This record gives sequence, structure tokens and C-alpha cells, in this order.
Amino acid sequence: MNSHTSSRRGIASWSIRRPVGTLTLSSVVVVLGLFFLGQLPLDLLPPIVYPQVRVSVSNSGVDPEVLEETIAKPLEAALSTTEDLVRIETEINEGQVSLSLEFSYDTDIDFALQDAAKNLETVRARRHQLGHPAHGRLHGLHP
Repeated sequence: MNSHTSSRRGIASWSIRRPVGTLTLSSVVVVLGLFFLGQLPLDLLPPIVYPQVRVSVSNSGVDPEVLEETIAKPLEAALSTTEDLVRIETEINEGQVSLSLEFSYDTDIDFALQDAAKNLETVRARRHQLGHPAHGRLHGLHP
């Protein structure tokens, strides 16, 4: 029976025969694990980039108040129906209106761009039907 036990040479038998070596090796692994655990980066609030589409309209020489009523409000109303839209931010300067559309995190940006372009075309058509001068040039949509 004794010869049978000595012929086994596995990790378990080595650990039982050498408890100090096993304890030392285990302690080294735990200490190294704790040391490297402290080195791991941890973000409680990682940066999240939401898909965005930007719309710009320029009409040089026009006051911001006029641009707000004739360009910004109709664009906001039409683009607010864009699917998965989370937020619209509008910036109006003299002769320029910029809209930034933010979508939910899992939104397909290509689909959002198509939907926003479709909604933008309805504003273009409505402005033309109402007889408004088409001075504002739509620079386009920028993902």
C-alpha cells in the first residue's frame, strides 16, 4: 500500500506532503492577485457616446429672431418626430441655424440619418408650398 501511494505523483499528493510549500505558493498567488486587481481600471460611469446627427441651415444677413421663427421652430417640429430621438439642441447665430439631434445609445445611425432626412424633406416641401423664400440653404445632415 505504501508503494502504491509513493507511485502517485500529482499536485494533490505533493501538496499534502509539503504543506509549507503549498501555503507559500498559495500566498504568493493571492498577493499577486490582489496587487494586479488594484491595477485594473474601473469606471463607475464610463463615457457613453450617443449617436448624433447635425443639421445646418445658413441664410446670411438674417437676424436670429427671424431665423428662430422661420427656420428653427419648423425644423424642430419636423425633426422631433424622428424615431429614437432623445434630445434636440438648437443653436442660432446671425445667418445660421444649427441643430444637433441625439439618439438613444442602441440606435442605428444610418437609419436615424435616413429618418431625419425624410423629416427634413417635409419641411423643405412645406416651405416651398407656403411661398416662403428659399434663401436658406440646407448644408445637409452630418452623422
